[in-house]
Amino acid sequence: MRFRKWRILTLLMSVVVISSIYFLVSAPGSETDGNLHPKISKSFKEIKDKVREKVEYPKSTIFKTSYGFELERIRLKPLGRQKSWENEQLKLDVPREAPGEGGKAVDIPASEEAENKRVFGFYGYSAYKSNKIALDRTIADSRHPDCKKFEYYENLPSVSVILPFHNEAKSVLMRAATSLINRSPPSLIHEIIFVDDVSDYSDVVGADFEHAMKRISPKIKIVRSDTRRLGLIQARTFGYEASSGEVLVFLDAHVEVNTNWLPPLLDQIAHNYRSVPQPTIDAINEDDFDYRPAEKMDGLMRGSFDWGMSYKRFPIPEFEGRNSPADPFFNPVQCGGLFGIHRRWWEELGRYDPKLAIWGAEQY
Repeated sequence: MRFRKWRILTLLMSVVVISSIYFLVSAPGSETDGNLHPKISKSFKEIKDKVREKVEYPKSTIFKTSYGFELERIRLKPLGRQKSWENEQLKLDVPREAPGEGGKAVDIPASEEAENKRVFGFYGYSAYKSNKIALDRTIADSRHPDCKKFEYYENLPSVSVILPFHNEAKSVLMRAATSLINRSPPSLIHEIIFVDDVSDYSDVVGADFEHAMKRISPKIKIVRSDTRRLGLIQARTFGYEASSGEVLVFLDAHVEVNTNWLPPLLDQIAHNYRSVPQPTIDAINEDDFDYRPAEKMDGLMRGSFDWGMSYKRFPIPEFEGRNSPADPFFNPVQCGGLFGIHRRWWEELGRYDPKLAIWGAEQY
């Protein structure tokens, strides 16, 4: 009798769960919420309708890697010959003596610590020390030596770099923009879009800030989400709406890219437009802006998650048999903050769900 009661209880619980799921899926307005920004709501509907249509996919080819995996290649255009991208009009770092140069930590005298702590509270990092660092500061080339020997196709796609921000330090944003311009091949950067998600710090909301960014490069533009906070994820979608490059590269706004970071990323997408590659992520210490290469911390790792759906990093398995430490590797779960994706694949997937607002689950 006791066993029969448990069976009845389990059945009732199953009915409740299934009914709840049905209600969540079929609830009116679940796909286009009236609270969404109008541009995002309209665009989501357009993409949803496009995905429902019959899509003609390009022909694919299957090839085997050197370690036995079968992979699919779907190329959208001729790639041309392979070449070195090491001398593509990059603005090379010139060594000099100044705070933060070479990616080193910034030290300040004890008399300035009180002000440093006060400013830290506004940003979550030491904007006071950031203001002492040159916008084009030098950092060590953290790439493996083999990276400089690789060749990539000449017809790589153009890129829209999208960086959402809310109340970031002006010097941090301008240093991110400067590093993107100086350390990326000019022919690959279509535009750099900073998405201001209703900042209210005066030094990043006025016309002076926009003029300062334009002086770095005319390819930089600022788009603002009017008076409504979107949250990080929908701010990325807002940036996508303003973009026109073949590939979307999403980055955090408090970054400094390293030398020639872009061609290896785009080469993977050029091979297969359904690839979603992620760059190696070095670290910048929030207390003193010390630049820390991943190789000197815990090394290159790949993403995964535990039973609590928390993002975890694990060593690259030996069975992948990479020929060089500089070779790309498979990554089951990416860190959601920095990645590249072809515009077509982004739209075919339906992009971010319009109900996602803040970071923490988008990479799953």
